[in-house]
Amino acid sequence: MAIALLGLTGGVGLISQVVPLEALLGVLLWVGITVMAQAFQSAPKEHVLATAFGLVPALAAWVLTLVDTTLRKAGSNLYEAAPLFGSELHIHGVIALSQGFLLSSMLLTATAVFMIERCFLSAAGWLAAAAVLSLIGLIHGYELTPQGVRNVFGLAAAPGFAEVRFGRRVSGRITRAGE
Repeated sequence: MAIALLGLTGGVGLISQVVPLEALLGVLLWVGITVMAQAFQSAPKEHVLATAFGLVPALAAWVLTLVDTTLRKAGSNLYEAAPLFGSELHIHGVIALSQGFLLSSMLLTATAVFMIERCFLSAAGWLAAAAVLSLIGLIHGYELTPQGVRNVFGLAAAPGFAEVRFGRRVSGRITRAGE
């Protein structure tokens, strides 16, 4: 409740002026690790794999932040460097997975839980929801520009992901995000 109040009233800006960023990051890291540990402890034993699977989009967002920051500090940017990665780092997949990572994490975790429970129709429902969210760009939709990664919203914002989840082609051809 206190965190929500700080966020809604602009108190975070005030705190960041008084408390050094390094101290805040340490606290946030500790809270994140604690929450993750509690998620693994409270999840039923058979759902631990689904819990771990749900972390993948968040890890992709973190990797994207690290890569983007490193490139900018080196005097380059993601737009210029993306073609140079080749098969060593599938940067377009990392970018797509990081877009809407919180929603993606919830959808992947729910899908994995239902698959583990052998409730395949329910899992298919979660995948259909993910396909719709991909189609309108709430997850996976992006455009890589010289200024950085820009979210893309609207019909067919990330059609390739929607088509994969529906298991068939929705448009004339399957495209990769960012094309």
